[in-house]
Amino acid sequence: MGNTFGHGFTPKEIEKARGTYRRAMQWRLSNPQAWALMVAQALDLASQAQPISAQALIESVRKKAFVDRYGNDTRTNNSYAPVFARLLWLEHPETRAYIKLRRCAVCEVMGL
Repeated sequence: MGNTFGHGFTPKEIEKARGTYRRAMQWRLSNPQAWALMVAQALDLASQAQPISAQALIESVRKKAFVDRYGNDTRTNNSYAPVFARLLWLEHPETRAYIKLRRCAVCEVMGL
């Protein structure tokens, strides 16, 4: 087995996760309205004691016509879902009971 970090992730997996994390954070900064919708939906689901899926939140953004800070149509990548789930979990503790997090390389990058 090759060199591993944390919970068995290779340096290549960690580097890929770092890139995903950076792109997801840039997306969040560039798309504040879309992120606000995702947060509002997650908080609404939590208030109803419903499970929260970051992938479903991404799909809800795709169904709306958002533009980013630069006037471009908002597009999001499915690979951002682990980052978004962890951001919700960290920033909105009321969602924690309703978001299931699996261990992944993003956890290592985010220090979780």
